[in-house]
Amino acid sequence: MAAVAAVGISAIAVYRMADPSTSWWMPQCPFLRITGLMCPGCGAQRALHALLQGDAAAAFRFNPFLLTIVPLAGIFLLLRGIATGRRRQAIDRHFTTKRIFYFLAMSTMAWWIIRNIFYHQ
Repeated sequence: MAAVAAVGISAIAVYRMADPSTSWWMPQCPFLRITGLMCPGCGAQRALHALLQGDAAAAFRFNPFLLTIVPLAGIFLLLRGIATGRRRQAIDRHFTTKRIFYFLAMSTMAWWIIRNIFYHQ
């Protein structure tokens, strides 16, 4: 567990210091390089860097889907984690794994299409 935490803290430090937009050694999206189209995750590194710099508006411009879906997923997991008894059963009944998977898959596909038609950077 300590090794995972160390790797995570190291990755955060790297993204805090290095700007993915200008650093030649940062990984680039292979889908974008091959097709010229943005994938749903394009801009995630730049968004993380902007967040770590305290610029939430820039982070949202780089990847608004990511900055919307990750907090929602976190809230869901938190609510599910603290719920007990009937509330936990209600959450499980209304938000089954299958429903969440379909929601995430459909919203990701929609974002993928929308960003390449209207939002291409």
